[in-house]
Amino acid sequence: MRPEGRKAGERIGRSAGVGDLSNMDPHLATNPYNTLILLHLYSRLFTVRHNSEGRPVIMKALVDSFRQVSPTEWEFRLRPNLRFHDGRPLTARDVKASLERAIKIGPIPRALLREVERVELVDDLTFRIVLKRPVGYLPARLAHPALGILPEEVAAKYWERPIDDPKAMIGSGIFRMGGIEGNKVIVERGIVQHGVDIPLARIEFNLVPDDETRLSLVEAHAVDASPYVPLSYLPRVEEKGLQKLVVPSSRSIFVGINVRRVSDVRVRWAMNMAVNREAIVKELLLGAATVASSPLPHYLMGSALQRPYVYSPETARELLEEAGWLGRELLLISPRGRYFRDAEVAGAVKGYLEEVGLKVKLELHEWPGYMKVLMSREDYDLFLLGWSTVTLDVDFGLSWLFMKDGRLNRMGYENPLFEELMERARREGEGSSYYAAAQRIVWEDAPAIFLYTEHQMMIFPREGEAETEEDHPYIREFDVAEMLLS
Repeated sequence: MRPEGRKAGERIGRSAGVGDLSNMDPHLATNPYNTLILLHLYSRLFTVRHNSEGRPVIMKALVDSFRQVSPTEWEFRLRPNLRFHDGRPLTARDVKASLERAIKIGPIPRALLREVERVELVDDLTFRIVLKRPVGYLPARLAHPALGILPEEVAAKYWERPIDDPKAMIGSGIFRMGGIEGNKVIVERGIVQHGVDIPLARIEFNLVPDDETRLSLVEAHAVDASPYVPLSYLPRVEEKGLQKLVVPSSRSIFVGINVRRVSDVRVRWAMNMAVNREAIVKELLLGAATVASSPLPHYLMGSALQRPYVYSPETARELLEEAGWLGRELLLISPRGRYFRDAEVAGAVKGYLEEVGLKVKLELHEWPGYMKVLMSREDYDLFLLGWSTVTLDVDFGLSWLFMKDGRLNRMGYENPLFEELMERARREGEGSSYYAAAQRIVWEDAPAIFLYTEHQMMIFPREGEAETEEDHPYIREFDVAEMLLS
């Protein structure tokens, strides 16, 4: 980022994002920019980095070692001599209190750890997590930003209410809370105990009210970076010559198929073969998406690439005719304004399906009302939705979307073989070949029109105005995987 002084460690980094000062609690924050700020303050048991192939890899952070005692019991040992920013030791008691508070108070932690039965203390540095049923990628879930570790005393004081005092925002991250000034959150260099020594004295996170303002701030070089810029700004960013980092997000966009109403797999395959995903990505999404090649984003831990659905309107029409579905009327519901050009994408899908002989009525809803419609009504045949696999592993996404008790399985999808494969995968744990087999079943059953993985954008000042990458610690130290998690 732009240096304020010549010496390493004296530099000040400045960032701008749309955030919310009323929610600066790691267990409650849902705004991506707030979460990114809190990532600098609170360490987790594990963290995420990318390997040379671009796939996320779980790395130990506060944890020194761990083992799976049984399919439903994991034991973790903390690194010795860990400390919080105020100097107090970080022990297993703090971890237990933090996880229990997170599950009690936070909707995201409850979703991440819904299989947790209890946390048990073994000694000052060792604890166990006992599960109600096996979880294949538990360390990946524990790496989520919503599971930051607090001092036991802070967790107790704010057991049933948000942390609202900056003085109580005590973590063990690379940076510590420096204060809140107006709409600016300041974090300062903390304890060097993570093997990472970032050459910044502090970072100023500016919470700005809208995207137009932060685009102007980057253009004026008032800040050094702005993450999570909507892709609708991509043409303007390129026109202004701003530097950009566009990477796949953890969000997959799909059109779910109500299999109770569309029970013939031939029809579901016809729908998948009727849609020209490449054209949607290129023409509607400005190239800022990756065509789906698996039920979930292709780079997730455990993801297995599948044989693509070939765009073939002729074959799609033949399958529909064979199934007696030509001329059938369908209802497609979609949000408007939630995802990048979501209504336009829904309109394109409608058009492609009508070209092969279906009749589609498109019903658009504003976001808050859309989820109510999706979760309460049963009269739709198709629905557009985005799903973010925030743990960056396939187990979490597959279980939420496609298992018969999945919270967002609005397709009504159920396959006993898939359920069995998932149970076997969870018992074997990370890397199990059963995950690949489970994904193949879903792909072949086609309970959705799998469309694409959205990209997300981070922008920087014009080339030549920013520091070189060597002197630009924000670019060098910022890990894309962390942005995906938040």
